[in-house]
Amino acid sequence: MASPFVEDPVELGARIVRGALRRARTFRDRQNPLAFHDDHLYERYRFSAEGMTYLCQLLEPYVANATHRSRALIVPQTVCVALRYFATGTFMYIPHVSAMTCDHQCLVTSIEAKWPGSVHDSRIFRESALCHRLEQGLFSGLLVGDQGYACQPFLMTPYPDPNTRPQTAFNVALSRTRVKIEMTFGILKARFNCLRGLRVAPDRACQVVTACAVLHNVASIRRERAPPVSQQPPDVI
Repeated sequence: MASPFVEDPVELGARIVRGALRRARTFRDRQNPLAFHDDHLYERYRFSAEGMTYLCQLLEPYVANATHRSRALIVPQTVCVALRYFATGTFMYIPHVSAMTCDHQCLVTSIEAKWPGSVHDSRIFRESALCHRLEQGLFSGLLVGDQGYACQPFLMTPYPDPNTRPQTAFNVALSRTRVKIEMTFGILKARFNCLRGLRVAPDRACQVVTACAVLHNVASIRRERAPPVSQQPPDVI
């Protein structure tokens, strides 16, 4: 029976049902870039919310603005701006300005990021602080290099022309060990696409490369999600 007080009771009932089923709207704090799911943050910044919070706490004494006047960026925003550039990198100029050493876990243990692309890796290493310290006996251990480096007491290189089975086996083992540095380069470039091409001043490029190496180590130590990297085959002996 129709109600004398409601023009269309069916339409009213439908509105009541729709209102009951409508989900309450939630609003994210747009000033807090960390208020997103980890998948979203990793895709954009290469770090989880926990990892980015750690970076913010680490960097706050150096990047925090003294005032919030004129809508100054807060620390998470500043960190996100930098990470977004490191993660995406849209420029297409590719200088080779650095040489890195790494360990068996693909952690960067030293980096020289101040040389132009025309300088050979062997010269960069020869004039590096790491080489000088090894020559002075301040560090113990051995480095593994390719044929572009001179064999030294602290630097193993392959036999240039192996003519015995032990020499060939040595070269194979050395190559399989040395591939870790190629893997490290691959992870760095996959994690921070800006390293695939930099069009900035040389001193700025050095800062970017060094910053990415430090962030890579932080991400690795904190076990952040690793980017997919194609496996590099060992050197051809």
